[in-house]
Amino acid sequence: MAYKHEENTATVFQNGEKSSENQPDMTGKGNVNGKLYEFAAWRRDTKKGEDYYFLKFQLPNEKYAKKDNPDVGF
Repeated sequence: MAYKHEENTATVFQNGEKSSENQPDMTGKGNVNGKLYEFAAWRRDTKKGEDYYFLKFQLPNEKYAKKDNPDVGF
């Protein structure tokens, strides 16, 4: 049985398959207002040298639709 996220929660994990800087440092899934989203996070530094994470999230079917239609998704 697959894990079911409570509403407005998510889980992210280290990306153990990262092979380039363009790939996210962390990936995961979460439930936002009743819809399942996929998350990606990149660790970045501010101009002052402070760490932060840049997050990107999308509906799972958007990443596949983008291959056929570049105007859909991110």
